[in-house]
Amino acid sequence: MSSPLQTVNVLRLAADLVTETRHGSPTMLQRRFNQGRGLFLGYQAAHALLDDLQAAGIVDTPAVHAHRIHRVLMDRAAAAAALDARPDRIQAWTTLYECRSCYRVSPWTHLGAEPDEFWCPDCEDTVPLAACPVITSA
Repeated sequence: MSSPLQTVNVLRLAADLVTETRHGSPTMLQRRFNQGRGLFLGYQAAHALLDDLQAAGIVDTPAVHAHRIHRVLMDRAAAAAALDARPDRIQAWTTLYECRSCYRVSPWTHLGAEPDEFWCPDCEDTVPLAACPVITSA
C-alpha cells in the first residue's frame, strides 16, 4: 500500500516525538508514525530508531523491567543539536523503503549476497530493492 513520496527525516521525527511525549518506546513510535504520518513502521525499525537516539544521548538505556521504555534525557533543542553532531545516522534514516511482503517501512539493510536486495527487519524477507517503493527521501 504505497503512499506518495514524502520528504521527512525519520530519525529527527522520532527525536521530536520522544522529546514531546517524554516517553521513548518502540510501540509509542509505531503508534505515532502509523496514526499521524501514514508510515507503517514496524517494531524492529522503531527499536532501531531508539537505538540511534540512545547512541546520540537523547534517550537512556531502558531498564530491564521497563519493557523497552527509554527515559528521555534531552529537550527538543538539545536533541536536535545531538543529531546534528551525527550526520551519518541522520543520513541512514533519510530514505525508507516499503517492504513488498509486509508493507512496513524501514531503511535499506543489505544482508543478502546481492547489493541491490532489501532485507525487511520485520518479516525477514529479502526482495529486490527495485521492487520496493521509496516512501521518504530527502
